Amino acid sequence: MSRELLKSDEEKILPIVDKEPVEFSLVKGGPLYQLLVRTGLVDKDLARPGRMVIAFVLFAWLPQLVLSLIEGRAAAGVTVPFLFDIENQVRFLVALPLILLAESTAEGVIAPRICQFIDRRIIREESIPKFRAVIDSTHRRCDSFLIEFALIILVYTCGIWIYSMRVATVSETAPTWYATPDGVRWNLTFSGYWMIFVALPLFQFLLVRFYIRILNWFVFLRQVSRLDLNLVPTHSDRAAGLGFLVKCAYAFGFILLAHGALLSSFIATRAMYDGANVQSFKLEIFALVLLLLTAVLGPLTVFSRKLISSKWQGSDIYGALASRYVERFDTKWIEGGDSEVEPLLGSSDIQSLADLGNSYAVIDQMKLVPFGFYDIVYLAALVLIPLLPLFLFVFSFDELLNRLVEILL
Repeated sequence: MSRELLKSDEEKILPIVDKEPVEFSLVKGGPLYQLLVRTGLVDKDLARPGRMVIAFVLFAWLPQLVLSLIEGRAAAGVTVPFLFDIENQVRFLVALPLILLAESTAEGVIAPRICQFIDRRIIREESIPKFRAVIDSTHRRCDSFLIEFALIILVYTCGIWIYSMRVATVSETAPTWYATPDGVRWNLTFSGYWMIFVALPLFQFLLVRFYIRILNWFVFLRQVSRLDLNLVPTHSDRAAGLGFLVKCAYAFGFILLAHGALLSSFIATRAMYDGANVQSFKLEIFALVLLLLTAVLGPLTVFSRKLISSKWQGSDIYGALASRYVERFDTKWIEGGDSEVEPLLGSSDIQSLADLGNSYAVIDQMKLVPFGFYDIVYLAALVLIPLLPLFLFVFSFDELLNRLVEILL
């Protein structure tokens, strides 16, 4: 370890023998992906997801609108008309596009950064075959037919049950655009049948499918963390060279926005139709933020053990080096060794002492996880931003505007 920490700069920039490019993807693969590519809705790299987003939104949402118009439940006639169902509009017009965009963003952000494991020589040359094997196993999981088939069964069983028992509470006591309850059952409308058995399962499938992506990301990082890594405790990112990984967490930003929007619409619906107090949902908001931050940043903590070990060993090694250097510096300049012959001003010894002190300070400030407080605040803000319209249930628009003016002025 000491030999690697103190090796010269020339050694650190030696080219790596294995020049084969690293191809990594967390989202490419599976029957749905293959179907989207073959139909031309996306290219192989998910670089232009616009057609895919429009196609999914029209397929899920447009039949609901048309059927509710035919049935006279689009804007009036029932307690909750189609166009006034905030929860449903947000689900298919906001959250669904965000989930689809999250796949494209994950591909564009995460894939190129995995190359950094080799470009920064974090993966030692002898461990590169194992690293590539980990990537291959990740791709096999992403391309699994069984996983997506199991998800379809899940959403058509548990997904519909959860929605009917835990989410669609308004329809239990009042007629809506999708159902007319009689105290025993829902009595779905035609638009309700499309929503319950087509649009909603599609949305749940895409959402849970992305949860599987995040789980796959965790497994990948855990397997990489078990390899023999070349971590440098004096790296300027204060994370031994792993600081680039936090940008991968930013790739899940659209998913955070989608969940914030879903919670906001859920609370707004309860406030409008059940008379619920918006402020009574503080626990739910806190729990969602905590859960999502754990899901997004939690996978990065698998490197904590290696970072702690690197920090301790680096502190010991550079501490011993500093002791030897300071002792010789004091002998030369303080105790009067050669100070009369060689001028102190402009001496490289002073600069070397400062550089050594800076290196030791970097080790002392080294983080135990490859992310910081700012990253936590930024990602939490993405969840909370969609909740801002809920302030209109607490304050009127005029009151809110006056309060903002008072804060700014």
